[in-house]
Amino acid sequence: LLRTEIDLSRFVAIDGKPADNLTGEGRQVCVEGLGHGKRYEVVLRAGLPSEIGETLLKPAVVPVYVRDRSSTVRFSGKSYVLPARGQQGLPVVSINASRLGIDIYRVNDRNLTSVTSAGGDFMKQLSLSDVATLAAERGAKIYSGELEVAAKLNAEVTTAVPIGEAIPELKPGVYAMLARTLDKKGRDGDDGETSTQ
Repeated sequence: LLRTEIDLSRFVAIDGKPADNLTGEGRQVCVEGLGHGKRYEVVLRAGLPSEIGETLLKPAVVPVYVRDRSSTVRFSGKSYVLPARGQQGLPVVSINASRLGIDIYRVNDRNLTSVTSAGGDFMKQLSLSDVATLAAERGAKIYSGELEVAAKLNAEVTTAVPIGEAIPELKPGVYAMLARTLDKKGRDGDDGETSTQ
């Protein structure tokens, strides 16, 4: 592509309509705003200029498929302090998942000093090795189960993890929750994603 800025929208159409949100660099034309799980027909029109002074002689039709989003999970917000009573649930956001695995760990109030002075920030996202260390050295797994969520293709779904059902009596301490997707819909055959709070 011509390195100087050109109006690519004059040379690119998607499904017969002029395309917006285009950028070009090297041999690539990037189109933003396409929907996941959809097919498009991208037409590069004749006259598209190249760096060596040539132009595209005839239209090039490129069929494009944008695949579905990966199966993911994340927590909504930063709900670090839970009340002892009246807690309805901790919101978790999932994409392309119908089942989540939920594990809850507890560090009792006597071990809080070791958690806060361990050199790491316990308010950050925990890696799987952090969770293993937490369970082995400072706390214990107090709940493990599955949560059914309403799966909407390529859309974010927010579900409340029912803390009161999982842990009928919240005792003083730090609780770490781990959520993972159980549907194998991740890209390239992975198992989705894990998130902690």
